[in-house]
Amino acid sequence: MKNKEFYSHFKNVSANAEHHAPHVNKVLVPLAFSILSLSDEGSITPARRSKFGGFTNPVKFRKNGNPYTASYNHEKSKILIRKKNSKGEVIYEFDNNNSDEVSEIIESL
Repeated sequence: MKNKEFYSHFKNVSANAEHHAPHVNKVLVPLAFSILSLSDEGSITPARRSKFGGFTNPVKFRKNGNPYTASYNHEKSKILIRKKNSKGEVIYEFDNNNSDEVSEIIESL
């Protein structure tokens, strides 16, 4: 995926988070930067999903060949990192309270 496409997706997500997801608005920049800089080259794929599916704005990426999905969960008001896809095992949950851990966690995947 081109960086410009990821930036456009991130810009839309950030604008929506200010109003709809204030519990994660401060974790978005470190998470986006970590995914962009630490994921396998060319592996980032954003998608838009309805909140009715329980998650919003998923971003699929690979780290060391392993697939992950990051998406906002409305019920938990957190961004979840899941193994494989949007229905995979939740391995991390992010909100504004643990934004300083993002880079270390994404690097450890």
